[in-house]
Amino acid sequence: MIWKNSIHRRAGLCKLSTALTICTKAETDIYFWRDSAGTEVDVVYEDGPKVKAIEIKSGKTFAPEFAKGLESWMRYSGAKPADCALAYAGGQSMKWKDIAPVPWASVGE
Repeated sequence: MIWKNSIHRRAGLCKLSTALTICTKAETDIYFWRDSAGTEVDVVYEDGPKVKAIEIKSGKTFAPEFAKGLESWMRYSGAKPADCALAYAGGQSMKWKDIAPVPWASVGE
């Protein structure tokens, strides 16, 4: 049980670190979004007139369900895929549908 909790805590710290990097870069407040079904997006922030969303995952291997929150966000908000990002623990940037998953390390670049 302790092992499981420490993994979740580390993933949470990585998400927080990534969110703070985004906030510093964007020079804006950050928020999260959740719908009535419990689908979430980890970071939502304003970038000029646009509202952007970022989902942060701790998995090292991309899985399509990683994008579930962003897909719901785009349907709800009308956001374009270019205004959404998915950061994950893997080491490879890629393209999946219209979403471009990127490694955590590249978020602040």
